[in-house]
Amino acid sequence: MKHENLNAVFELTGEFMLDEDLWLHDCNAVGFFNHHHRTCKKDGATCSDMGHDGFEEGAKLISRLLARRVLEAKSPLWKLFLRSGEMSQHTEEAWKHIVLSFAKVRTRGRLKYDDPPAQAIVGAMLERFAAGRSIKELGSLFRSKAELELTLRNLAARKLGIRLNRIPAKHELV
Repeated sequence: MKHENLNAVFELTGEFMLDEDLWLHDCNAVGFFNHHHRTCKKDGATCSDMGHDGFEEGAKLISRLLARRVLEAKSPLWKLFLRSGEMSQHTEEAWKHIVLSFAKVRTRGRLKYDDPPAQAIVGAMLERFAAGRSIKELGSLFRSKAELELTLRNLAARKLGIRLNRIPAKHELV
């Protein structure tokens, strides 16, 4: 086999189809992987996920699970996203997309992280982010980017049941 052909072979993804339910208690981790840019065995050329970045899609999933109170400490999903009391590598890479997206918001309001509506607003922002909708209007209610990020990190720490210093800030991710 020529060297050029080896590259084509290694671009393909292996898929395994299970003809049964996959129980969450049998799983031990969640990983996010890029969808192949040209091939989809499930939906073919009509696949809307073709070419999508795995961590960006993971960020949407984590955002939705946090916003909808599905991913909470000691829930069945909880252990799938954490390793040794902190975010797993795949979770942290997806988290990076969330934090960097929130960091792009222009803040000009008065809301601080400890104001009563702050976490509810960040929860709504997570839901909008997961749906591919704008978060800038809600984010603009915050006094500063630091207040917005701290609220986001506080929400994640509370939901995941881990200490705030285990939730990476923007400067730790870049």
